[in-house]
Amino acid sequence: MPENTSPHPALSRRGLLGATALGAVALAAAGRTRAAASTRAAVTELRERAVVVGTGFGGGVTALRLAQAGVSTLVLERGLRWPTGPDATMFCRFANMGLLNDTDDGTRRG
Repeated sequence: MPENTSPHPALSRRGLLGATALGAVALAAAGRTRAAASTRAAVTELRERAVVVGTGFGGGVTALRLAQAGVSTLVLERGLRWPTGPDATMFCRFANMGLLNDTDDGTRRG
């Protein structure tokens, strides 16, 4: 095996792969930093005495009891926002379930 007489040590395959991986990590980190800087969300700070995570049965009852006790509470929910109000169709009503035998002209069937 010939000796390396150069003042600079020879770059091994392992060294080349290590340097390439290090460069790729540095480039990825720089790209992520730039992307994070351009997509930062506005920060809102809320301070409450209690935080209830989820509005399932347990969370809903817990939030109700805390509110009844006068405790300032923040409820966090990740689910979808459901439309509310008199025209909302999320929940069934007798009128749109077909249980009432009303006809289109407003008269009732027997």
